[in-house]
Amino acid sequence: MWARVKSEASSRSEDDAVGNSLGVRRELAEGIGSLSGWRKGVRRKKIETHRKIVGGIGKIARNTPGDRQRKTVRLVAGNVGGCRIVGVRSLIKLGGHVWL
Repeated sequence: MWARVKSEASSRSEDDAVGNSLGVRRELAEGIGSLSGWRKGVRRKKIETHRKIVGGIGKIARNTPGDRQRKTVRLVAGNVGGCRIVGVRSLIKLGGHVWL
């Protein structure tokens, strides 16, 4: 008997083993159809994450010390009773322009 059951099972295709009922087919079709929407959501999230990473790298690159030349300048405000009032400011030379 065992040999007969085994031979019958091997003669059936995999579709028969899973089942050919209409409900199974419908569920499978719905699942496959929903994959496109799921993929769109994954792609959107991937693009958002990529933009965040690129933006962060840009901020880091702009803050590196070699990007800008800083100069410290002493500004003399005036001479009051033999004492000088001096302030220190940092200037940034960026693209040929000097920024305070």
